[in-house]
Amino acid sequence: MVDSIDRVGKEKVNNKGLLMKIIKYKNCKNIEVLFSKSGNVVKGSYVQFTRGNLQDLSNRVGKTMINNQGLSMTISKYRKYSDIEVLFFESSNVVKGNYGQFKRRTLQDPEEMLSRIGKEGFNNSGQKMKIIKYTNADDIEVQFEESSEIVKAEYSQFKKGWLKDPSIMRNRLGKEKTNNAEQKMKIIKYTNSQSIEVLFLESGNTVRTTYGEFKKGSIADNINRIGLTSESNNCGKMEIIGYINAINIEVKFLNTGNTAKTSYSHFKKGVVNDLLAKTVYHTGFIGIGKYIPTINNKATKAYQIWYHMLVRCYGPHTRDKNPSYIDARICKEWHNYQNFAKWYEKNFYQIPNECMCLDKDLTKKGNKIYAPEFCNFVPNEINVLLTKRDSLRGDCPIGVCFHKASQKYTANLSVDGARRHLGSFLSKLNAFYCYKTEKEKHIKVIANRYKEWLPVEVYNYLMNYVVEITD
Repeated sequence: MVDSIDRVGKEKVNNKGLLMKIIKYKNCKNIEVLFSKSGNVVKGSYVQFTRGNLQDLSNRVGKTMINNQGLSMTISKYRKYSDIEVLFFESSNVVKGNYGQFKRRTLQDPEEMLSRIGKEGFNNSGQKMKIIKYTNADDIEVQFEESSEIVKAEYSQFKKGWLKDPSIMRNRLGKEKTNNAEQKMKIIKYTNSQSIEVLFLESGNTVRTTYGEFKKGSIADNINRIGLTSESNNCGKMEIIGYINAINIEVKFLNTGNTAKTSYSHFKKGVVNDLLAKTVYHTGFIGIGKYIPTINNKATKAYQIWYHMLVRCYGPHTRDKNPSYIDARICKEWHNYQNFAKWYEKNFYQIPNECMCLDKDLTKKGNKIYAPEFCNFVPNEINVLLTKRDSLRGDCPIGVCFHKASQKYTANLSVDGARRHLGSFLSKLNAFYCYKTEKEKHIKVIANRYKEWLPVEVYNYLMNYVVEITD
């Protein structure tokens, strides 16, 4: 065994270059070391000494922190870990403690502690309360003025108004109310405002909920609700087939068999939509899928095009205004908006500064059916390029009119919005062939104008377009 006397007086430089000397040696785990520069003595083990791990803690003097009261404090004396003195700047008070308390910010200015006793405030429910005992920032007692109830708490909870009067919990037990569905209910268990148990007096059923929901009357007993029917505003009769609570029910639409989740209040008001109901001119319906008709209450581009397609085919006044849509119809697949929107997503393209139109008869003359195999998106200039003006030409071929004054047939062509006279002829046939030649040339000019944007099949069709006398 090493003689402890041999180790007393032994010197060593620690890891920070400070000279230290053993001045007391009880055993290898309990020695005292003197730092020659500061004169401070620290306790430690002989292993810490030999490894140079013992440190002079005199540098902790002057260290400043904010305590739990929000007060600035600084270490004025540091004898050892368990014996320090701290100065509070605001009051100049000095308190003794240990370094652990300083680090945890739990050292308190006694003058501030006394000033907080008697402090009054209001909690978040508007109830007046007062501090009647202050041990430290983590241990205070608060009394509620109205009930005289006393609770233990932290000072931060008092400041933020989070403290609750326990008498409220007792007062709320047994409280009765009629909910939004005209059902009487009563609180039979109150843990806190976020956890209460409510009894429905008519059925004897109980539910767990919050006091806020109880006050609003938004919780409901599902008794007798399943099987109830109501008329929706636009989609026919509906029936409740599932009921969890007043804000979570499932209804079935009797016309389509489709189901939807909603609230009981919406069910009563009839403001529930059936995605399979033919709500657009008794033909179109939204359908079930990922494509929604509106974003931020504004109709999407796809929905606008789909809706106006239905207007052209099934709107009550469309055929009077535009006879060309007589007999026009939409394929059954596109009655479902989901199917149209999917096709739109794949086929729509935008040409800068152009209004894009849905065309049904570009690739099939005289076609009356809107369907994926016939429709294309084209700029408005191409859409009107192939439009016929039957009312202007009478019984003449396309592009030809009879001029009464000259008793001749005139061929005319619309170019960039202006009507161009191509010539006058004694024969309507000669006039037509003049129009045909110029019209086919003009179609090719327009096709090449938009070539970089047009789908290949649309471009090729325009380049090979043939004007016929039967058009």
